[in-house]
Amino acid sequence: MLREQLVSANDSNAALADDLRKVTDDWNDVKQELKTKESEWREEQENFSSYFGDEHSRLLALWRAVVQIRRGFGDLKSNTQRDLAQAINDVQRGARQLHASCLNLNANQSVQDTSAKVSLEKERGEKGDVEEQLRRKVKEMLSMQSDFDTEKARLNGRINELTVAYDRAKSQLSDKDRTIDDLRTP
Repeated sequence: MLREQLVSANDSNAALADDLRKVTDDWNDVKQELKTKESEWREEQENFSSYFGDEHSRLLALWRAVVQIRRGFGDLKSNTQRDLAQAINDVQRGARQLHASCLNLNANQSVQDTSAKVSLEKERGEKGDVEEQLRRKVKEMLSMQSDFDTEKARLNGRINELTVAYDRAKSQLSDKDRTIDDLRTP
């Protein structure tokens, strides 16, 4: 029995030693596998850290570019708004000046129209006065012509009378000369 127990213990020891060797081999395999996995994990972690660092740098550069573009767009927007406001002010100022010019033109045109009307009325008045003076002068000339014609007729009549009287006087003088000549001649 002791022998049996010893054989059984040896078999158990051999089995346990075999199990221990298997467990040790398994342990070594797992340990080696764990080292390999740990090495892979560290390598992966380093790669990830490197990748993450690179991506972080890229992302940071991209973010800076976005911020710079955003700032540029903000500046562009403010400059555009300022320029647009200035252009609107220029257009409004131009519109006000154009409106004022139109009003001035209208006022000047009204003044010129009024001045032209006044000048036209003055001209018409002066023309009327001149026409009236001309009518008076024509009437006066016609009256003078009539007086002249009357005077001419009277003077022609007087000339005729004097011519007749002259001719009579001449004839009488001639008669008297003959009479004197007759009387002188014995």
